[in-house]
Amino acid sequence: MVDLPGYGYAQVPEAVRAHWVNLLGDYLRHRKQLIGLVLIMDARHPLKELDIRMLDFFHTTGRPVHILLSKADKLSKTNR
Repeated sequence: MVDLPGYGYAQVPEAVRAHWVNLLGDYLRHRKQLIGLVLIMDARHPLKELDIRMLDFFHTTGRPVHILLSKADKLSKTNR
């Protein structure tokens, strides 16, 4: 299991973020022990571009991908 807390929310310079993306891509592509991806998303917020890129990238590995929505209890009744 790999935990990437706040991978899309860290306020860092773009060069640092680009470096992280390269490191993460290499790790996900080559780490044989990774058998799937569970992307835990806050149900109150839509997918961001980085989330979509992560899903698209991991899909190409042929490994299973699942999205787990958290904080659904925090949604307003109209958004449930």
